[in-house]
Amino acid sequence: MKLACVLAGAALALVACGPSPVDPSPPLRAERSVEGRAVVTWVRVEPSEAWWIEESLAAIPWRAGDREVGPRRLMRETAIGGPTTMFAPSGDERLAWAVAHPSGQWSAALVDSVGALTLVRGARDGAVLARAVVDDPTLADDRRAWTGDAPSRPLAPGRAEESVRLAADGEDLALSLTTQWNSSLLYRYRFAEGRFSRGARATVAPATSLPVFIPDTASYDVFDAVTNPWSTHVCVDGSGRAWVAIWVDRGRLAAINAAGQSQLALLRRDPNLVERPSDILLSRVERDGLRSMVLVVGTHDVDDEAYAIACGRSRVAVVGRHRREPGRDNTELHAFAAVVRPDEAAFDALSFDGVALALAQSAAFDERDRLFIGGSEGWSQNPVGVSVGGEGRPFVLRWSGRAAEPAERLPAPMIRGHAELRALAVRGDALWLGGIENGPTTHSFDGNREALRGDGWLRFSVALPAE
Repeated sequence: MKLACVLAGAALALVACGPSPVDPSPPLRAERSVEGRAVVTWVRVEPSEAWWIEESLAAIPWRAGDREVGPRRLMRETAIGGPTTMFAPSGDERLAWAVAHPSGQWSAALVDSVGALTLVRGARDGAVLARAVVDDPTLADDRRAWTGDAPSRPLAPGRAEESVRLAADGEDLALSLTTQWNSSLLYRYRFAEGRFSRGARATVAPATSLPVFIPDTASYDVFDAVTNPWSTHVCVDGSGRAWVAIWVDRGRLAAINAAGQSQLALLRRDPNLVERPSDILLSRVERDGLRSMVLVVGTHDVDDEAYAIACGRSRVAVVGRHRREPGRDNTELHAFAAVVRPDEAAFDALSFDGVALALAQSAAFDERDRLFIGGSEGWSQNPVGVSVGGEGRPFVLRWSGRAAEPAERLPAPMIRGHAELRALAVRGDALWLGGIENGPTTHSFDGNREALRGDGWLRFSVALPAE
């Protein structure tokens, strides 16, 4: 679709975009603010329609077992009708993630107060078509996936509900999570004749100990950084293979090697380095549950963390951040991206030295298989701790995915207060951007956790600058 748009200063502002000849619907308005709720991710983007997830922010749990209860809802906007709520869970269920299907239907994963998982299928108008409890009695046969005398039920995410992720495989689903035993699992679900049926399961990482560190003074977990070791990220490529990214340190990788009789190693160049870095484990899982590739990606000798994943036509990308220095030095954190070439079982890495500290939070490939990266820069962090201060601001990068070629910085919106670019999608020659503005930092609401809040922002069909 050909867009007629202009850039206003450092901000991306859509001021005049005519409707496409093949899409007679009027385009969405240029931008929108969301009072009291942050934008989490895009679910579907079209010139005249967009779906996304919104979240009311919640204070960080101070004790293991506490729950982050910031409610989420699935939103839809058209040029004609304005924003509407497509789906919002009732009772004690919380929306964890949602995806769109080619048919125009959507699927969502819900988590209740005891951690039980439910899948929901919905129509384009938001009507619920089917529900299914995520349960796996056969998990008892996979002794690697759980600890104790028997696998407790229901199956549930462990330290963080944020570990639950979905990816669409046509009308079907891939579901990833880190369980109450700290094992990371991938499930396949088929949707046919109006109901879900469970398919293959893959154990991406076995049960192991992951030490819990919960700041007992902080009011807010900026970037969900405290719970990052329990996160999973999943996408599905054009062949229906699922790719799952998880965080690994020395102990977790040793458990993975022992369970799979593999010899995976963390990325190190300096043999004399006493620090033990962490990296990202990327697993490719076929539809039948077979793990057909496992690769450690990251930055040599320093810690890496994953915050998003994207599947392109022929490559897969994981983005996040890494430390500049070995050990626990948080003086400077850089945004990070790894683009994997599956045919070679190899990757190209990008380290982005943004303004002050930087973190990549979202990624998407375009039709030419170029990677677009969105995130936050300009914030600060306690050099020996997790406390984030200052004010972040969004950044956008366009990268070929080849190590020999630098990333191109694109104009990014000017957003109020502490801001993050959490949601990024690309369609044709336009970007969809979203995130949080006027957001809290780690100690913003220590004196009154009940007042914790942030606002959201959206930019629809932002025209890409000419190359």
